[in-house]
Amino acid sequence: MVNGFNHALPLQMTTLTEAVSSRKPLSYDAGVKAKVVARGSILHYTSQGQDKQSLTVALADFSSAVKCIVYDATKFPRFAVGHTVSLRNIIIRNNTIIFTKTSKVFLVQVMDVPQEREREGDHLVHPPPASELPLEQALRSPAKSKVTVKGQVIQEDRVREVTVNSSPVKLKDLFLKDSTREKVKVTLWSPAPTEAKPGDFVVITDCVVNSYKNKVSLSSTSWTTMKIAEALLETSQLIVVGAAVEGETTELLLEDGSTRVVPSEMFQTALPAGSFIEEYVVDNALLVAVVTSKGASTIQVQL
Repeated sequence: MVNGFNHALPLQMTTLTEAVSSRKPLSYDAGVKAKVVARGSILHYTSQGQDKQSLTVALADFSSAVKCIVYDATKFPRFAVGHTVSLRNIIIRNNTIIFTKTSKVFLVQVMDVPQEREREGDHLVHPPPASELPLEQALRSPAKSKVTVKGQVIQEDRVREVTVNSSPVKLKDLFLKDSTREKVKVTLWSPAPTEAKPGDFVVITDCVVNSYKNKVSLSSTSWTTMKIAEALLETSQLIVVGAAVEGETTELLLEDGSTRVVPSEMFQTALPAGSFIEEYVVDNALLVAVVTSKGASTIQVQL
């Protein structure tokens, strides 16, 4: 008995630390006893044309906490949080236990594990989201690093299907913008239904940075979530060379050839008393207008 925890192991049992460090499959006679301390969502995927499922859990004993991926759906109920299990015929890969259809799981007497190990296991299955970065900074991050981004959806492509490892996989491309970047592609693998549409602001967590042929983009991971977010407050400095008043709105012609629509009353209020929008813009070459907006709504115009 050490620190209040019983460290005694049954004959031929292996600790998680020993199992992972061995990097070899464990035979039927060399088992692992551990407590299930965290459980993720069931993942649905297709392999060789067949619909399959996997479950990620965290196992812990007094020595360490380890991620375990279960590929036998019939055994999912035995991997409930709080259960103590004894595993046989498992595979060790990248510090992870792989439980296949030939693996065995037995429910055994409850094992006490330190709270620190339980917290470690929970972080393995439910890691905190990657840091939120502006799009420009996210694209400058090292390849394969994870980032969380927030921006406005400016384009949404249709769901398409590609073949990965001889199996069809669905994906969809979204294009985002923020005040630091005009257009960034985010590829969503196995996209979940969402109400996000062009014009909406979204937060997409845990994207991975990709670089291919000098083009940088983002892709979703198994940890990615996407939620509708509040629109960002943005301020733009515009160089105005022309204006066309159309009732309640005025379309501004900018120096770079693009246009911007603002409320006529708001723009008129920013002018000196007695001025008219079109004439004032013509008489003041390269007029600088500072426009504050939130989403599609213009909040303020200043000259």
